[in-house]
Order: sequence, then structure tokens, then C-alpha cells
Amino acid sequence: LDKVMFYTNKTLALLPKLNEKEDADIRVDVYSSAAQHYFLIGDKKPDSLLINKAILYADTCLNIGLKYNINDGMADAYYILSYGYSNKKNYSNAILFAKKALSYKESIPDRTVFNIYSSITKTYLEMGENKLTEVYLDSCKLLPASKELDAPTIIYEIEYTLFKRTGKYKESLLALENLMKLKQEILNQDRNNTINDLEVKYQTE
Repeated sequence: LDKVMFYTNKTLALLPKLNEKEDADIRVDVYSSAAQHYFLIGDKKPDSLLINKAILYADTCLNIGLKYNINDGMADAYYILSYGYSNKKNYSNAILFAKKALSYKESIPDRTVFNIYSSITKTYLEMGENKLTEVYLDSCKLLPASKELDAPTIIYEIEYTLFKRTGKYKESLLALENLMKLKQEILNQDRNNTINDLEVKYQTE
């Protein structure tokens, strides 16, 4: 985390050397990354000053995106701001900014679209809005990225909590079993990768 902070600040320090308009894309990317990194470190510490700084960088990213019509930058900024407000338990603003991010979904990667939908779903779950949680959960499942990387894990976790809360115990148990199976597969894959690495090192020696 110290290295993340060090290199993030080094990058931010170079921004005054860039052209405001011609390098707007780069500036958006840097502020977006800085916001995400400060949130990451603020979560680990935790430190409200770091979270506030992250929101400031996300705001700056948004302003540049709006000024120079950089859609992916605006989507990133809204999504990051949504995460920040969710972190502060300000759920109404978290939902507001996440939905604004979705208005640019044609300009952002499928995985980012899934992240935004799942973020809204989890926020509604936190708020106890079971019906809305179910609606957005269904939307998550229909997205192309719902089968990729850790997306199924996120879906099963939400299903388990939602179904348990609403008394759908068979569905909740099935979600839990699917979740445990998936985590075991990931664990086995990690073990196989470790064994393969050790085998390569042994053969090399």
C-alpha cells in the first residue's frame, strides 16, 4: 500500500506538465486511478481523510470528463463517487451516482457495467430493499460479464443473503452450495498453479 501511495502521488505530481485539453484523456485516467487507489488504502487503514481525498479526485475526473465529453471518464467518476458514498453509508447518493454511471454503459467495458449493476444490487440489499435487490440481481445475471472472473461469486453471495432474508431457504441453500463449490474450484486452481510453479523451479534447478 505504501508503494501504491508513493507511485500514485508521483503520477499526480506530473499532471501540471500535461496540456489541459490535448491530454484530457490521460488526466481523466490518472485522476480515476488516484481516486480508486485512495479508496483502496482508505478502506485498509481506514482513514476518512483518504476517502475524502478519493472523492475529491473522482470529482476532478468528472469535471474533466464533462468539460471535454469523455464518456468513459464520466462513467468511471460516477462509479467511483458511488463507491465513495456507499463507503460513507450515504446510500441515496451511492444509488444516484451509480445510475448516472449506467447512462454511459455503451462507452464502457462489459465488466465495468456488471460492477455498476452489482454495486447497485448490493446497495439495495444493504438498504433492505428486497424487491429492488431482486430486480437488479436479475439484470446482473443477464449481463455478458456475469459468467466471467469472480462475477458468479458476487451473484451467489447476493442470492444467499437475499433468499435467506426473504425466507426462500431452499434457494438460499442452493446459492450457498454453488458459492462454496466455486470457491473450492478457485482454491484448487490456486493450489495447482502453486504446484506447477514449484515444479518449474525444481526442474530449472
